[in-house]
Amino acid sequence: MLTCRLVEGLHDLAEISEAWDRLVGQSEFNDLYATAGFARAWWRAYGKTRSLRIAVIGDDSSQVRLIAPFYSDISRPLVWKIVGSFSADYSNLIFRRADWRSLDCFRSWLVKNREWHVILLNGVPKESSLCRFHYTWDIGSSLLTNIRSVIRSRPPLVYRRWRWRHPLINRSKLQSLRSMLDAKHYRKHVNWFSRQGTLQYHCILDPREILTHLPDFAKMHTGEWAARGQRSLYTSDESRRFHEYLIEELEPYRAVRLDILTLDHKAIAAHFGFNWNGRVYYYRPCYDHTFEDHSPGRLLLAHIIKRAVEDGASEVDLLGGMEEYKMKLSSDIRATASMQMYRGLESLPYAVLSRLGCLDN
Repeated sequence: MLTCRLVEGLHDLAEISEAWDRLVGQSEFNDLYATAGFARAWWRAYGKTRSLRIAVIGDDSSQVRLIAPFYSDISRPLVWKIVGSFSADYSNLIFRRADWRSLDCFRSWLVKNREWHVILLNGVPKESSLCRFHYTWDIGSSLLTNIRSVIRSRPPLVYRRWRWRHPLINRSKLQSLRSMLDAKHYRKHVNWFSRQGTLQYHCILDPREILTHLPDFAKMHTGEWAARGQRSLYTSDESRRFHEYLIEELEPYRAVRLDILTLDHKAIAAHFGFNWNGRVYYYRPCYDHTFEDHSPGRLLLAHIIKRAVEDGASEVDLLGGMEEYKMKLSSDIRATASMQMYRGLESLPYAVLSRLGCLDN
């Protein structure tokens, strides 16, 4: 027999962390963003104006079977989102591979629970069983078909839309790119920097050392974005603290990495990212904009790729964004789904009912 309870405090989150991470390892898409450590770091940084709404499915032997890590903004308590939503490139519920029974229990619990009206999930990886969750309507169907489907469907009403926006480099392509620094386009920039001083690459894995470099990394990121006329996320105190918490919370996972390219020991490009389950996450890159004409960011990525090959990585995930340089390097593009769940017809906004044939996120 399966039952569901709601976790609403950081202390309770810590209590289920071990079961949480065990389920991550048993899921179809073993993802760093899905870990309890990432969730704890995110909540510590951004939870002050939000309420935890973590649904935990357990069986009669007290075994945790599914975790749905939601939160709501205090100003919109009936709209639930995934913890980590605007800082993670992937979102998912946490459950064992193809555990349909637990997923059905979660659906039944949602129907009975009246504390939500809308659930928003963005970036659900195609490998997840959640993408095969019964959905009610599709953007590609006709208006009449969608309306009939909504009326006939049992709640919750689910809208799903596919997005193809996560370029990645698989193991085979990584092998072909391992010597890209010797290519003419890269070599000319390497030679230019070498004439200015000593060019070196460092991959830092020690959390304490990474923490000492974080202020300089944030300053470089802020300068690069300011040069574009945009605002860096590191201008926010919450975002800076979030990265500090990531270093702390993910230390047991040995997941955080900081890649730095230096010229005479001064950083000219840097990357705050992760290693997880044989995958390198290309998460937050930046470079010194005064050297923009000589592509320090591209040179650093070439070093990251070379290091990934040496470490035996199965994949470098370039994460969200379809920038030209990513598309040139990538071997595949991972699809993700955006899903919206509504308790029932009473939860559907008028705009949704009138535009089911062309609904946008």
